[in-house]
Amino acid sequence: MLFIKYVSDKYGDSDDFAPPVTIPKGAGFKDMVALKGNAEIGEKINTQVIQPLIDTNSRLARSDFPDFNDPNKLGEGAAKVEKLSNLIAIFQKPELDFSKNRAEHDDPAGRLPKCAQRVWLRCPSTRGCRSRLPCRQCSPVS
Repeated sequence: MLFIKYVSDKYGDSDDFAPPVTIPKGAGFKDMVALKGNAEIGEKINTQVIQPLIDTNSRLARSDFPDFNDPNKLGEGAAKVEKLSNLIAIFQKPELDFSKNRAEHDDPAGRLPKCAQRVWLRCPSTRGCRSRLPCRQCSPVS
């Protein structure tokens, strides 16, 4: 999810002749935000966001992304919808806005884990948590 957020912010409105990642219409992070609360959020992330990214960018493969519709990892029904909606909400935080990062030859692989770690460590319930899913304390108040 962090990868989709990063490339959407950085290249979604890019006027570069050939950006390294092309974001097809309907396959950006804003489209994931629009799926919050949808009963089919996991399936739609897989088919409407991830698959078009893979189809448009030859360097991406399905194995590069998790299955956002996996009931073993995310639960089923309302529990899955809540977990995915809360996870998307975490990545909506202003400190994770990468749109102003236009440095040439930047190193997203080196910077993204540090940024994600800072956000993740602010959540008291995720320290040592194995599920890597957001807690209610981290979810923004709607």
